[in-house]
Amino acid sequence: MSCLVLHCRSLSLSLSLSLSLSLSLCSGLAFAVRFSSPIPQRQAAWVNPRRGGAHGCATFF
Repeated sequence: MSCLVLHCRSLSLSLSLSLSLSLSLCSGLAFAVRFSSPIPQRQAAWVNPRRGGAHGCATFF
């Protein structure tokens, strides 16, 4: 009986771990999408017009 309880605990632990991992992955993905959207790059190109192209992007990031 204790083996069943232990198995149930480890199952719930792995479930909560995978849930928190997927949640952090989703929030990280949303964070990356928000900062890789073209609007901030356009703003950076508008603020620094001399630094265009890949160099401007690298300086912005």
